[in-house]
Amino acid sequence: MAFLHDNLNINPIKLPVETDANGIRFYTSPAGLKYPSVTTALGCMDSVWLASWKAKVGEKEAARVGAYAANRGKIVHFQLERYLQNQEIEWMRLMPDVRCLLKSILPALTNINSIVLQETQLYSDTLRLAGTADLICYWQNKLKVVDFKTSVEYKRDMPGYLAQVAGYAKMFTERYGYEILETEVIVGIESGKPAQVVCGNVEKDLSYLIEARDVWETKGCIHRQ
Repeated sequence: MAFLHDNLNINPIKLPVETDANGIRFYTSPAGLKYPSVTTALGCMDSVWLASWKAKVGEKEAARVGAYAANRGKIVHFQLERYLQNQEIEWMRLMPDVRCLLKSILPALTNINSIVLQETQLYSDTLRLAGTADLICYWQNKLKVVDFKTSVEYKRDMPGYLAQVAGYAKMFTERYGYEILETEVIVGIESGKPAQVVCGNVEKDLSYLIEARDVWETKGCIHRQ
């Protein structure tokens, strides 16, 4: 399918990004304020679980799995970015698991009416956070933030994922004045099963992000991005 692109005459912002010695990502706002990424704050909520998992599998295996998942996720995102720009997916260059993930996700994209922005940087002085949204689009005729994830199997719940896109929606409204009330998280499944598509409510899901931000500002933590 061919995707229509209409950026609503928005001139996307570009923010300086830096990663510190602990792997924590920060964005600098036009006013010179340094804000942690949304995923930095949300990672604080996972720190106990991550520590337990690392203790169970060992630091070396945890590092291997984390690196593999991160690299695979980057490849999936890159191919989806190309596809949404009406370019061909490079199927022959991809490993079987990546092909399965993409085939899981692609049918869900028929819900897109038009694309506003891709891989766009955002920040909020209200939330004191920043980040990069995968996709801003009209989805079933509603303006939404859409985020792509990958998983071995379907998720039982995903408060962090929904909080992430809620944060981006809040930032987009704050920056550009377009209200976004709902979000979509699309989780590609490694086996090739249909993607898990979950609609989020911005007002409801923001509470988890604000809680995570407060934990970050009070205690800080070291975690994945």
